Amino acid sequence: EFRRVLFRSRMDNKRSSTTTQIRTFYSDGFSYMNLKFFNTMLSISLSKFIEKDNTGRNVYDQNAVFISVNFEQAYALYKTCQDILENKVNEVNLQIKLGNATLILARNKNGNIYDTMLSVTRDNNSAQFLFSKITQIADNNSNTIEMGLGAFYKTLDGYLTGINSEQRL
Repeated sequence: EFRRVLFRSRMDNKRSSTTTQIRTFYSDGFSYMNLKFFNTMLSISLSKFIEKDNTGRNVYDQNAVFISVNFEQAYALYKTCQDILENKVNEVNLQIKLGNATLILARNKNGNIYDTMLSVTRDNNSAQFLFSKITQIADNNSNTIEMGLGAFYKTLDGYLTGINSEQRL
């Protein structure tokens, strides 16, 4: 019996990890966001913008600040994004803490417009991501389309749908 328990324990410690790249988003002057599946969790990493090189290309810090969220936490992000996109909330602050890492999704008024930002802090290192938007003019009325947040929301939707149906990735 002891051998079986010891063998099972060693096998549990040797489980393989699977990482699958999903999507990369860019926030000019802030960071780029890399979304990955990490086993059944969603990994969100932000690499800070450093400068533009002599050719005009963006240079980013190679040491990304990351956090991995589970299904329930991803749903909280999804629901917050949905509420923003459906104009149910104007200002919001969602904070998810996991050990030494914190993720904040916040939407605040900046002058006469609202900005939505995602921030990840880990071990006193922090990076921010500003979601992009565009103004649409239709029938002489302007409307802001939260295209970065909308794409992030659809990515969360795909993650939640995939995990819910497969229980693994």
